[in-house]
Amino acid sequence: MQADARVEIRHAILKGMRVVPVPYDDETVDALVGRVLARHEEVLDLTGYAFATARNWTIDTLRTARTEAKRKAEESLRIERERRAAEQLCREEEMRVEAETEFHVLRARLVPGLNPSQWRHLDMVYASCIRDMSDAECAVLFTGTTRDTRYQWKHRGIALLFPHAS
Repeated sequence: MQADARVEIRHAILKGMRVVPVPYDDETVDALVGRVLARHEEVLDLTGYAFATARNWTIDTLRTARTEAKRKAEESLRIERERRAAEQLCREEEMRVEAETEFHVLRARLVPGLNPSQWRHLDMVYASCIRDMSDAECAVLFTGTTRDTRYQWKHRGIALLFPHAS
């Protein structure tokens, strides 16, 4: 192939690269010239093919850059969400420990005046509120009780504790 044709192909590639504002260097232009020249026998309009090849390369490069930027932004958002979730779990655990401590202090304060049914009420509050057990787990713990009974015990235990809570 003549040097004149090579210059014409290079010019068409540079023209095609101006369609979309994407940074490029001489190595990239040379690689595109090589790609176009590799197909010179198959293509009738070599300058048009060179222009289209360069235009498509710039569009692909732009899309890749946008996709990469979007992926990085999504990754940073995911990391931030995970960090916040971990902080929230830590705060919840601290609150649970604090609630458990206060529950035991209140229970010790109430011990002298409690009757056996009030003990069950406080046990129900401890299981369902402090330990965050589900109703099914509480049913196993308090065998022979109905859901309504457990609900009543829980609320009676809360009513017993609230006047003394801080």
